[in-house]
Parts: sequence; C-alpha cells; structure tokens
Amino acid sequence: MEKIFISDLKEGMAVDSIFLCSHKTVMTDKNGKPYVNLKLVDRSGSVEARIWDKGPLLAKYFERQDYVQAKGHVVFFQDHLQFNVTQISKVSENEVDADAFLPHTEKNIDSMYQELLALCRAEIKNSFVQKLILGLLEDPVYAPKFKRSPAATLNHHAWIGGLLEHVLGLCQLAKDTLKHYPKVNPDLVYAGLILHDFGKIEELSSTRIFEYTTRGRLVGHLIISLEMAIKKAASIEGFPGSILQHIEHIVLSHHGKLEYGSPKEPMTLEAIMVHHLDNMDSKLQAFADIMKRESGEANPYWSQGSIVFGQALYKQTAEDMGEKSIFASQTPALPSSKPASFHAFKKPIPEAKKQFIPPKRVHKDKTQTHQNYRGVEQHSHKKSSSEKEVHTNKSEQKNPSSPSEKHENRHRPSQSFKKPLGTNLGDLINLQINQKKADQTVQETVKTEKKADKPLSQDTQTSDKASPNSEAIKKTETQKSTEPKMG
Repeated sequence: MEKIFISDLKEGMAVDSIFLCSHKTVMTDKNGKPYVNLKLVDRSGSVEARIWDKGPLLAKYFERQDYVQAKGHVVFFQDHLQFNVTQISKVSENEVDADAFLPHTEKNIDSMYQELLALCRAEIKNSFVQKLILGLLEDPVYAPKFKRSPAATLNHHAWIGGLLEHVLGLCQLAKDTLKHYPKVNPDLVYAGLILHDFGKIEELSSTRIFEYTTRGRLVGHLIISLEMAIKKAASIEGFPGSILQHIEHIVLSHHGKLEYGSPKEPMTLEAIMVHHLDNMDSKLQAFADIMKRESGEANPYWSQGSIVFGQALYKQTAEDMGEKSIFASQTPALPSSKPASFHAFKKPIPEAKKQFIPPKRVHKDKTQTHQNYRGVEQHSHKKSSSEKEVHTNKSEQKNPSSPSEKHENRHRPSQSFKKPLGTNLGDLINLQINQKKADQTVQETVKTEKKADKPLSQDTQTSDKASPNSEAIKKTETQKSTEPKMG
C-alpha cells in the first residue's frame, strides 16, 4: 500500500497508512466517556488524532514510539486538521523505512559537510584553532552524529541534518558580517559558531522521534560542548590556554542571558557576534517553520502562536508586497482561536455585562426612624425639639436600623449633600460648611448639658465623704431622742 504523507492530508479524506506514534494519552470527554489522544508523525509533519470509539481497548495494542497502521478520516476541528481513527494496530520495525518517519533536510548532508570543512580550512588562520575545530568535525565518533543530529526538537531546524545546516548557515553569515567589523577576531567567531551547539549530538536523540536524552536533561549541551572542546584541546600539544578560555566563554554565553540558560553573558566582541548571529538565524528559521507548518490553516493571515515568540505572527507580508494585495476585498482577521501556550487574545466582554444599572434609591420614612430610635431618645437628656431633630437625623446616617437598610445606604448619599436642581458648586460647598457648623453646635450643647445635669446620687456621696463626723452626730441625735423626759 502506498504511503500517505501527513502534508497531503485534506478535510474529508479517507486515510489508511503507516505513521509513527509520538504521543499517546487516554483522556475523558465532557460527558465522562474515555478516548485516546494521539499525535502521529512522519517526515512531512505531524497531525493530531483521536480514537473516540473503543479507545482504551485499542490503546493496549501499541505504545508511544511504535509504528502503527491507522485507518480513519480527516476532519477540520478548531482551525486544525484532525485525524479521527477507527482502526489502529502496531507495525513491526522491519516492515518500515525509518527515514520516512522523521523530517529530513532538503539539502544534501554530505555536500554541506564538505563545504563546512573547506570553509574552516580557508577562513580559520590560527593553526591551534583550526586543529581543534577540524579535529572535532572529523572525529570518527562525533562526525556521524553531527551530520545526522537536529538542531532542536521543535523550535528551529528540527530535522535530520538540521544542526549541520544551522552551523553552515551561521558560518556563511559570519563571513559576510566580519567584513564590517575588522576588530573582531574571525578565528574565534568561527570556532564559537561551530562549537556552540556541538554538544547537541549527545543532548538529543534522533532514533525514532526527536527527544532529549538523559545526559541532555541532566547536563545540557553547553557543558557537553565545553567538555568536548577541552578534551580535544588537551590532545593538541602546546594549545594556548588564553585561546581556549575565549572559546569557553563564547560557548557558555551564546544564549545571551542568564535566564535563558547561559551561566555568563557575552563580554567579548566575538561572544556578542556569535550570540546575535545564532539568535537571528534560529528566530527567522522558526518563523519560516511556523508558516510552513500552518500553511493549510483556516486563517491565512495570523499564526496560532508560538512559544518562541510568545505572540501571534503575521504571515502575509509577501502577498502585501505583490501587485495584487489580498486586502483589496477583505480586512485581515485576527486569530479565531486562542493560542495554547499563552493568552494573546482575551474573550470579549458580553454586552449585558458592560451595562451598569445603578441601584434604586429608597427614601427613608422619618416616622419609622423615630420609632426605631425611640429607646435611645428615652435615655437621652432633654433637648429642644430642634436639637432632637438634628440629633436624630445624624443618628439615621450613622446607625441604620436593620441589615437591609445598611445594604441600601451603601448606594445612598447623605441627605445633607443632596444636590437640588439648579444648584452649582458654590452652593454645595456652602451646604458642607453649614452642616459642619451644625454638627459642632450639637456637640457643644451635649457637652454643656452633661456638665450641668449631674446625678443626685453623686452629690450625696460627695457630701458624705466631705463630713467624716457625720456618723457621730447621728448617734448623738439618736440618744437624745431615746432619753426619757423628766418631770
């Protein structure tokens, strides 16, 4: 049966072909029914797949990184092609061609490798640096891995031969860039560009899928590259330590920032150039890979977003510069779905939530207020009717009589600050001043009455304390009243 590549899938197509399963997870839909979430790949790309019926049962017969024979149909779901699988079974490794299931560079690997060796011999003038670089590139252990290794698992140059293509492209960029900066040492720049990612030959695995090795996760390609360079330099008699120190710095600082994984930031001309050339080439290639990967998406204007860039990308610059602009008949639309890795676009707020309806103002009944505060007025001192009215109105503002009134008063302004129709700002200021004066008058009146009206019990106690002989006088008067009268 002829192989159907993922790049050729179309909506509504019936598919029965062999793929590599790079991801498998049993999940549950919103109704509680289990299904299997798959990612199937070949050298042309990847596609999301689902097994809706008998998913957990079929998932028992194959594992991640197995070759599978999948049968089903292609649908379009949420701006993506999705392969709904109805039948799936494991395929033996002997029955497939492994190179048909991993993406491959479009260029000839052997030609790129020979071109890189020729560039090193022609452009690197320092004999020690040239011996170091050629010794690594032509090493019988390292060379086959270097020619096959990808430059990354996903972001840029993620294909067989991707690392070699990335390094050769950087050296060609440097050859043109160095003409504008005569103070930069070319030998150190070429050495840094070749060695900066050289450790990825052990950091990444490319047997069936691109993934990190255990050593790659624990150590990382910066340290692995450094170890390889130090070991090879040690085998070269008389290799200058100062040159090795510069190369070490370039390798360790090429990510540019501490938060990006570099233990040091670039501090030499050569390290700065290597960092920026590497960053430019990786970013531009990542953009190109996104455009190629999303060429069949529903939105031709904007990408779905990328972890590398952290935002959606515009994909129609070339069409804008052409004679016939695609904007002549329609306006470009923003991405219709939110990117999975970041929140680039927020959901619009419903119109119903935008409208604010102010609460109703409920006017309080003065009679009811006086009844609620009747108990308080009974214990208060006697005041004139005008003073009682002012005091009661003040209590109404500070002490609502029930929880429901407290809730209403949250949205009700004070009565003294109500703005009558036709008043201006000056009138409001005068009202505030008069209110403050009235409050001060009430407070002074209350203080004066407290001083004047002292309880009788206190006066009696004070008088008793002031006459210590009062008890003796009472006894004398009692004795006189009880003595018998003579005659």
